[in-house]
Amino acid sequence: MPFISIIVPVYNSETYLSFCIESILSQSFKDFELLLVDNNSSDKSLDICKRYSERNSRIKVFSQKKPGVSAARNLGLDNACGEYVMFVDSDDFVKENYISCFVDCKNMYPDCNNIWCRYDNLNNYNSFDTASADYISDKNYIELSRDKYMTLFDELLCQPVWNKLYKNSIIQENNIRMIDGMQLGEDIVFGLEYLDKSGEKIVLMNIAPYVHMNCISGSLTRQFHMNRESYSYEINRNLVKYGIKWGLSPGEMTRAYNSVFYRFASTMRGIYNSRTDLSKRHRKKMCRTIMKSQEFKDALSMCDCCINPLQKAAYRLRCYTAVHIYDKLYDIKRKRKSR
Repeated sequence: MPFISIIVPVYNSETYLSFCIESILSQSFKDFELLLVDNNSSDKSLDICKRYSERNSRIKVFSQKKPGVSAARNLGLDNACGEYVMFVDSDDFVKENYISCFVDCKNMYPDCNNIWCRYDNLNNYNSFDTASADYISDKNYIELSRDKYMTLFDELLCQPVWNKLYKNSIIQENNIRMIDGMQLGEDIVFGLEYLDKSGEKIVLMNIAPYVHMNCISGSLTRQFHMNRESYSYEINRNLVKYGIKWGLSPGEMTRAYNSVFYRFASTMRGIYNSRTDLSKRHRKKMCRTIMKSQEFKDALSMCDCCINPLQKAAYRLRCYTAVHIYDKLYDIKRKRKSR
């Protein structure tokens, strides 16, 4: 049985896939299996996966006909034989110590089932570490607890699945899976469910061995969806539910409600401005439905975001046209100031 199972969902990634796979095969730690799950790619991605599996017995290839990254990762979890599980996206890559630094940390903290790392974001211009100065220190390992979950969430450390080491037995015994069909925020909900079952302690490694390619569009994890509305409800519901269950402090819960508000606001902005076949009337109706929801009302009253009183009134009156006009005026004002 391999020590680690690495799951890579693949969709139309032929340009970057070989580089991703090579970065995994170049790991200094060798006791792993690599599960490549093709998600009905229309390019040569599946052929590339098969060529690699023919040359390396550690590589297994699966085809998932159901659309979406959740279905692909779930098929990987169904077939993972390792004691621990890791995820890599097919258009990202890892440094050669990616696995070994997790294994070393696990050996240092054998009772901790939440080992996380920082990561680099590579955009069109440069590469930068996502962690703030608060989480970059001279310590190799930073011991934390899930009572700081929303602080870590704001640092973009909670959301991804690929900067963490998961104990496979916890996943399988509790039947933790990505929500089938959910194509945005599925990793957040999965992470919350896992953290709820894996204990309070978190160890954050003071290293960034994962490189997230933030400049690529069109992959499984980087698409705008018109059903983003339902995804927002699912994420926000779970953030508040687990925050209350874990007894997060008032300050952490305020951060949770801030996140809920901003996600709803971003969803409405995306719906209203999206170029689709939906009429403007229908898009306004979708925005009103969000503003009428109890989740949005709770977030609007509990958050401490910097919301202009006029805009707040427009939200309460469920008039998204007024919200949109205010956003446009604010953008014009901001651009003039920057000149």
